[in-house]
Amino acid sequence: MSARSASVGSEVVSNRVLAFDFIRCVACFAVIVLHAKHSFVGEVALSPAWNVATLCRSFARPAVPLFVMISGYFLLRKVYDELETARFYRRRLSTVGVPFAFWALFYLLANVAEERLRGVPFDAIFAEHFAATLRNGHGYGYHLWYLYMLVGLYAATPFVATWFAAFSRRGVVVATSVLTLVVGAASSATLWLDGRCGPPTIFIAFVYYLPYFLWGKILGDFALASSRPLLPSASFVVFLVSTFAAFGTQIYWGDPNFFYANSAGGASTPLVFLQSLSFYVFALSWRSNPILKRPKTLALLASLSFGVYLVHLCCYDAARFLLAPFGLTPDVERPATTFAAYVVATFVLAALTTFVIKKIPYLRRVV
Repeated sequence: MSARSASVGSEVVSNRVLAFDFIRCVACFAVIVLHAKHSFVGEVALSPAWNVATLCRSFARPAVPLFVMISGYFLLRKVYDELETARFYRRRLSTVGVPFAFWALFYLLANVAEERLRGVPFDAIFAEHFAATLRNGHGYGYHLWYLYMLVGLYAATPFVATWFAAFSRRGVVVATSVLTLVVGAASSATLWLDGRCGPPTIFIAFVYYLPYFLWGKILGDFALASSRPLLPSASFVVFLVSTFAAFGTQIYWGDPNFFYANSAGGASTPLVFLQSLSFYVFALSWRSNPILKRPKTLALLASLSFGVYLVHLCCYDAARFLLAPFGLTPDVERPATTFAAYVVATFVLAALTTFVIKKIPYLRRVV
């Protein structure tokens, strides 16, 4: 290989990795936006605060699907034999099992402490919160449902990867499209029937994200190999149209959960599929992204993303407490400013907290 071709190859690999780091950072920030909106959507429907929170939430809804698509791209790149499957499970048990055990206990104790401060007897709340935390990340740690879903995806990965490799590209695309339609139809149907679109139990939440897992590899290969100059623009337009369509339906119905729902299955509704897949393609095909010119910053923030997800809820409460003396509360006349301040402060606090935890030898494995 010539020096020139080696240089070009290195640039392609570098840009590919940086593009995924960029998506991780966007998804991490979007998760905080999704949870920050809880302080605002309780306001009167169609009020300025409600509108700001709903619009921001509409843009941020692809957060978890983006994480799942990144995992799909990297984990479906090889076939797992018996030995490799055993190694894979051992590695994932360490990377997910330890953080899950630590933060489930942390948020369990936080739930119990909060109830005790309200005067509720200890014996009346511990068993309830313990069971709920193990079941679905209830209460202060409700975002831990993501780890349940992740465990399911990891458990299925060797089997999905083997199936993926056994079919032609066309066959995989057709099968994934059918799965997407089935999951999307099921989510939409249950949303219309009973107002929620999540699974009956958190232990099968990963099924709702399997289409994203597969599309992550399919569209990742497509976007990274594509030289179509209009692909970034076209995919970004699709993202904008689907996002404003989602926002419009929520405005029309006066319901911030319409087409979304506060559940694991909410990401499987049609508009969220369009948003997530189009933004993923946009981010990977946007070769001139100026943010990619800061590889060290991107790599650092991306390395903190998992920890930021785990700690951001307590950092959000800390941010609200710190900003309140400055008049930044959800009921002020500047909801957009307050919302932005909440999100940025939470992200900074969560990133700093994760960075510090990673420096502590006995705690670095929990983030």
